[in-house]
Amino acid sequence: MYLQIGAVSTTGVSPIVRVPSDEPWMLKRALDAGAHAVMVPQCDTAEQAEAVVRACKYNTSDKWPEGRRGAGAMFAPAAFNQSGRQYLEGANDNVMVCVQIESRLAVDNVEKIAAVEGVGEFAFLPVV
Repeated sequence: MYLQIGAVSTTGVSPIVRVPSDEPWMLKRALDAGAHAVMVPQCDTAEQAEAVVRACKYNTSDKWPEGRRGAGAMFAPAAFNQSGRQYLEGANDNVMVCVQIESRLAVDNVEKIAAVEGVGEFAFLPVV
């Protein structure tokens, strides 16, 4: 995954990784590899979406005090063409979290899921 993300990000395209599940370690692994976005399958509730967002955010800002992502992204700064410090300071705003609506329960909850802060938000950061 690291090599593929590195190759994609050098072309000016944002690498998106679809993880197998919403396990925090899977999200961290994809983001630490330099994914610009993660796509999470089978999101059925707003609470599940909130947990996904928390797993993808650092708690380094007032906006995300409940972020659970740990620092240690060796490859991610290069995928954004940034220094380690720049990456840590901007990752919360520059990484997109996508959730997949794939069940009847999710369809019933889609408005609540879509209203979760951090789901689908993305501040475009050009890769130079």
